[in-house]
Amino acid sequence: MPTSTHDLITEARIRRLLKDAAGTPTGLFLWDTQQRGFGLRASPVNRKGQQKASWIVQRWSPKLNRMERVVFAEFPDMGVAAARKEAERRRGGDEGLVDPKKAAIAAAKIALGEVVERYLAEAPLLKKKPLSPRYWKETRQMLERELVAKLGKNKSLPSIDLQDVRKLIKGKQVAGQHAMARSLYLTLSPFFKWCVFEGLLKASPLANYLDAPTAVDDRERELTDADLKALWNATEADSTWNRYFRLLLLTGQRREEVASLRRSELDLDQGIWTIPKERTKNGKDHIVHLSPQAVAVIEACTAEGDYLFPATPMTDAEGKPIALKKPTISGFSKAKSALDKRMGKGVAEWRVHDLRRTVATRLGDAGFATSIVERVLNHISGTQGGLVGRYQKQQSLEERKRALEWWGREVERIVSDKPLADNVHHLRGAGVA
Repeated sequence: MPTSTHDLITEARIRRLLKDAAGTPTGLFLWDTQQRGFGLRASPVNRKGQQKASWIVQRWSPKLNRMERVVFAEFPDMGVAAARKEAERRRGGDEGLVDPKKAAIAAAKIALGEVVERYLAEAPLLKKKPLSPRYWKETRQMLERELVAKLGKNKSLPSIDLQDVRKLIKGKQVAGQHAMARSLYLTLSPFFKWCVFEGLLKASPLANYLDAPTAVDDRERELTDADLKALWNATEADSTWNRYFRLLLLTGQRREEVASLRRSELDLDQGIWTIPKERTKNGKDHIVHLSPQAVAVIEACTAEGDYLFPATPMTDAEGKPIALKKPTISGFSKAKSALDKRMGKGVAEWRVHDLRRTVATRLGDAGFATSIVERVLNHISGTQGGLVGRYQKQQSLEERKRALEWWGREVERIVSDKPLADNVHHLRGAGVA
């Protein structure tokens, strides 16, 4: 099926569309952003070197009891202005008349789960400045987990009202998850606007949401020595999640990067973990130097297979394996809540991301250059080429290694009551697991 995109239809835009569609297998659709249901289909170039551009109108068919697409002319035989008028006539005349009763029945059958899938497939094409794949991945997770799972995939889209979405957002606020409430609101808002644009809803359920969650202050929360010691003591037991949280602390890397760590990415003899560009935020390979303390945590991981932190296998009522959405651990919020309880009430509220902030601050306070700290955390978006670039990269790697080795020793000092010289043995023997 041809891919669809949305833009204001002009002759210049049509020329671009024809050029883009020339090498495609099935052609491209262009839907007008000014006039609903008006579009153009550009075919690929055929074996004879010919290419067509057909005017189309999308309208309700009472006979078929569904939407239909009708080709009514070719471009350039009919120009843009004339095609607009003809499309409007076909949508508004007898041929495009909507049966209100049947339309209402059909609208009521629009399932939320199906609409979400369509949104995730089509909405990225509407953006003149495409958003990152990470944005759409997080959008999918939010919609599936917080909207579809809570309201039901078969819930009628038009039946969703202000009270439904208010309940979802307020639930996060009452639980103290204000950042999550804000994220949920910012995900639902464009989704429902798109539904209105596509004619699936008359109005967004959020249109009258007067007390929308405000932006959460960016707290400068850094864990104190007492906090870090409480965290370490709370992760003493041998478990996947405890090893995961300890490795987050010792490496300062991102939550998903650590969760998806593979044995094939490790060179423990050299003390190096290479995160491939497919898994980094800036799309570049990232080298993480592993301190002896971090290596000890990794060596304590006994799970079989390539992943250090695999997902827990699940079975149905008959004992048959259930297909997992992802091969690695999930349920971060639940695991973090359990960790908080073990750490005790004496520790102020903190987020997993605060571990990265803590590592950055401690390295800076120890005298490591900001550029080195940024590279340790992989906040660098570009590199310098040539001989100078290679020299600086090698120098940076040596400094990054020194920084993370210092941090490993500093964690030892904080969490252990024994002299520093005995700490490596102590940590390995105490189940740095």
